[in-house]
Amino acid sequence: MKLLIVGLGAIGQRHVRNLRALLRDSVELLAARSRGLSHVLSDATTVEAREGLCEKYGIRAFATLDDALAHKPDVAFVCNPTSLHIGTALALARAGCHLFIEKPLAHEYAGVEELLGIVERQGLVATVGYQFRFHPCLTTTYALLRSGAIGRVLAVRAEVGEYLPGWHTYEDYRGTYGGSRDLGGGTLLSQIHEMDYLYWFFGLPQRVFTLGGHLSRLDIDVEDVTSTLMQFERDGIQFPVHLHQDYVQRPASCCATRSSCMTPQVGWRSRMIFATFNAARCSSRRPGAFWLVSRAMKHLRSPCATEPKACGWHWLPKSPSRRASSSV
Repeated sequence: MKLLIVGLGAIGQRHVRNLRALLRDSVELLAARSRGLSHVLSDATTVEAREGLCEKYGIRAFATLDDALAHKPDVAFVCNPTSLHIGTALALARAGCHLFIEKPLAHEYAGVEELLGIVERQGLVATVGYQFRFHPCLTTTYALLRSGAIGRVLAVRAEVGEYLPGWHTYEDYRGTYGGSRDLGGGTLLSQIHEMDYLYWFFGLPQRVFTLGGHLSRLDIDVEDVTSTLMQFERDGIQFPVHLHQDYVQRPASCCATRSSCMTPQVGWRSRMIFATFNAARCSSRRPGAFWLVSRAMKHLRSPCATEPKACGWHWLPKSPSRRASSSV
């Protein structure tokens, strides 16, 4: 099997490492790369070596996508900047490649319907990289929501905050996709994992209202702070969901419960949801407010899989000063 990686930046190299770890030499790795950089990145997104990327992982690199497609890859990973996703995916789909497209799918709607049509007509497998749907903390939350074990949802608060210059310390943040309008960056698209898992939990919102913009001193031309209020409906009951996103928090956002702080245990991006549930419909053992801290998965093998507390997943005793309150 031939696998093509389009773009060998931080996420493209992560896919390369995972593919070699899982499939070893059973696959042939091809790459299409425009910048031609050959530095080797580590799991912590630091530079291990300035040269030798293709040699280390056995990659055949090509300067253009057409040159790579001439070798007829079976599967392609689209890992270039967001604004290039649809054009790249269309070319790959026309060539009969199954697709893994990094999030988000696109920065605009143009070409999306055409891509869907080609995928359906050719019977291709295509997916977008929203891996949070496989995170142990979030899959557990999803199951609890579906089973009704934690009662009726009244309100939800989700947050993601991380300092943009700290994403890729080996390069100037001003030239990265996250900080460039032309490349499809900005908090709303680059930090879209939170949007996805909220839609997964609760379906599509009925109404969406967002405030924000370029509010910090970062030298970028996209929004770096946004606050989105959404209205969802479940079981005939409407409830609000608030999502905060920013490029400025240092360290990455974490959950403060009274005087303690749960710092990230997995990966370098922290995610959190605060959800309040109807106490009358909760289990007698776990009544009241349900607070969840979910951690971003940085590797395929996560300590969360075997050690729930590594995700910040635990119950705190009921507080006498707050009616029916507990924490996860």
